[in-house]
Amino acid sequence: MGQGWVAHSNNINALANVPATIRQVHTLLIIRRQDTFAQALSHIIAERTNEWFSYTSQPVQPFEIDPEIFRMRVQSCQAWNTKFECEIRPIYKNIIDFGYEELVAHSDRVEDHVAQRLAVANQHGHKDWSLNRNPRDYQHLVKNYQDLAG
Repeated sequence: MGQGWVAHSNNINALANVPATIRQVHTLLIIRRQDTFAQALSHIIAERTNEWFSYTSQPVQPFEIDPEIFRMRVQSCQAWNTKFECEIRPIYKNIIDFGYEELVAHSDRVEDHVAQRLAVANQHGHKDWSLNRNPRDYQHLVKNYQDLAG
């Protein structure tokens, strides 16, 4: 694979505006959750706790999520996935999809798993990614979890 071009974005328009010369030569690695319920819930909780990539043991009081706001967030996640499939996938020559759930399942050796999927050697060692998992139980944190899960 060699040296490449790297960008991190969840902005679908930014992905669409990458020059064709880059889209045709470089591989797009996409990581997304298949479970849009979990994606929407995680995002709302991250907004509420202000904990996005690392977590504290600081207590968080249980709270309710407005069902309409939640429904719109799930729809937004679904719309992003649809737009990606319809508008982004066709314009990139090479795309490798990683599911968030897949990476969590391999979190004990995620670097090896990713390297294997990319057909490259892992030259960066390992990190204990389990330390980056949210320690909170969403079903207890969100008072109306069962209602949202429907």
